[in-house]
Amino acid sequence: MNLTNCQFTGHRFFPRSRFNTALVMITLIQVLISTPDLFAANKSTAVELLLTDESVSLWKIMPEAVSAEPVWEKTDLVTSLAALTQQDQVFIGSSNGLYALNRRDGSVDWQFRGKDLIYSPIVENAIAYAASRDGMLRAINSDDGSLVWKRAFPGWIYTPALSSGILVTGGSASQLWGINKLNGDIRWQRNLPGELVSAPVTQGSDMIIAATFSSDLLVVQSKSGDILWQRQLSTAATHITANEDIIFSSGYDGVVHANDARTGAVLWQRDTHGDRNQRLQLTDTGLLVINDRGLQRLDLKNGSLLARRDIAGEAIGSVQQVNDKYWIFFRQNGNPQPIKLSF
Repeated sequence: MNLTNCQFTGHRFFPRSRFNTALVMITLIQVLISTPDLFAANKSTAVELLLTDESVSLWKIMPEAVSAEPVWEKTDLVTSLAALTQQDQVFIGSSNGLYALNRRDGSVDWQFRGKDLIYSPIVENAIAYAASRDGMLRAINSDDGSLVWKRAFPGWIYTPALSSGILVTGGSASQLWGINKLNGDIRWQRNLPGELVSAPVTQGSDMIIAATFSSDLLVVQSKSGDILWQRQLSTAATHITANEDIIFSSGYDGVVHANDARTGAVLWQRDTHGDRNQRLQLTDTGLLVINDRGLQRLDLKNGSLLARRDIAGEAIGSVQQVNDKYWIFFRQNGNPQPIKLSF
């Protein structure tokens, strides 16, 4: 495909002078598989990277050639929210509503307008579940953008987690709600010790992880809302990831915590000297910590440092697996550049 000679109606490609645009928030598009946080490569080893920073743009990444090419840009969609991809659609929230874009050319399949900012949704079985700053949770048909149901909550709420047919959300009201995904009926409600720091996270088949600004980490049963355990961390957890056995969290102080998923028992802690924006990622080689210092790989069982790599510049997104190799994209002279990792 020769991008130089292609045109898309209502969109434009990046001119070379715009390659230095700051890239703030990103969402990584999976090309052939749906495994979270993994790139899939096609026969030409090309992968795709969706960037959101005031406008929305799709980049084509050629890791073997260590290059990146812009495919399309949607300049009239102003947002810095991360997006969600589902098959051939890109779902992204904004202050102008929720958009469903065609992944191939960036054209708008549909738009759902709200009274306030709508966050990017989760999608299951052709239904997009989207929360907004005005406390509204909506179920929207992902094929045509029609409203299925809506439910109002006090204060703002986060994008819900979904487990066992129950949507779980919360926000500024220091509460968690369990909602029937089919009709929006409230199944249960639980008081929390503080506001939520971030969106709830699904753990296993029937548990939900939540973190509050009061530095509490807790796990609830999705069907009943019963609190299974609750632990106090060193600071509020801004990023959470988990496998079947361990919940990993990182907060404002850069300390990574590992708690037993079933009991909450502290397994280990490690100060990675990062900032509140550092991210955690599980791989088959350990727990990756991505922060403003570069990358660290920690042992899952004890938190010991297995490997470290300092990277000049700002890392973009998470480490990706392409053709049995690991890559990370970082900002160099304003452009996203792929780096192959040796660990």
